[in-house]
Amino acid sequence: MSNILEADGIIMKYGSRTILSDIYIKAQTGRVVGLVGNNGSGKSTLMSIIFGVLKPESKSIRINNKHTLQPYKQKGILNYLPQHLCIPEYLKVSTVFRHYGMDIDGFISRFGIAVKGSDRIVELHHSTKRMIELYLVIGAPTMFTLMDEPFTHISPILVEQIQEYISVQKQHKGFIITDHNFSSLMHIADELFVLNNGSLKHRKDVDDIEHYKGLFEL
Repeated sequence: MSNILEADGIIMKYGSRTILSDIYIKAQTGRVVGLVGNNGSGKSTLMSIIFGVLKPESKSIRINNKHTLQPYKQKGILNYLPQHLCIPEYLKVSTVFRHYGMDIDGFISRFGIAVKGSDRIVELHHSTKRMIELYLVIGAPTMFTLMDEPFTHISPILVEQIQEYISVQKQHKGFIITDHNFSSLMHIADELFVLNNGSLKHRKDVDDIEHYKGLFEL
């Protein structure tokens, strides 16, 4: 079954400054949507609004044409990986994987990163913590997954493995992934939205993003 997420009419202001203006973005099963823009352009704000934890001046979030005010409160709809690490440090690795209903061996097999169920998150290297988060969020049985700057501070080899994992999992869900550097998204994005000066422009062809290359930090 193909699912569709649409977010439109989004307006967000901080004081007199308009951060987002009349935004429209769409995601669906089988497709990876790349959301690109410089740091501070409003990408994280938009993701938080779609997820339902940030209230803007106006918004309309629809899942399969049904209005949903706070999607994160409905099981199986969508999950969200923010820029910062979010797994509680005191938990054991086995507890985290059990919460998601996923297998530690599958993680080790896919990424070649050795972890033990008895390890506590606080004991792990920063990149290992992030890779665990990525594996669980990407593989979780939700209709949609939102990820904010997932490739930051990850080695190129692991980035390629993450991209492969996303390509497998998109058969079952839709993705919206942000990055300030569009080159990280070029190999997996089926389409791109460019966020600049509060406005969002849809680019159907990934190659067309070259037109906007000068806007971004490389």
